Amino acid sequence: MKIFEGYGLSLHKRENNYYIRYMAGEIVSWLVEINITPEEARQVQISASQANEIIYKYQNQCYVETGSYWRKSDFLSPEEMRREGYLVSEGTQPLV
Repeated sequence: MKIFEGYGLSLHKRENNYYIRYMAGEIVSWLVEINITPEEARQVQISASQANEIIYKYQNQCYVETGSYWRKSDFLSPEEMRREGYLVSEGTQPLV
């Protein structure tokens, strides 16, 4: 369930977990979903700068652990993106 939208992202809650969704990438963008804490979910709704801090925190943590800003599991599937109303061609996958 979407509970907030703004600052170029949306905040969702499923099964008592909170997720930030935003478009990631430069030339080709893809929808990313990151699991965050309830406190971070409150902060995301306060201001764009606080939302960016949380996103940067997770990107930096992922970069240290994997050498990339996102894990393959952070990207929504093409099917989920189509359900969200995005045009995604069959066979298209995010570039990790």
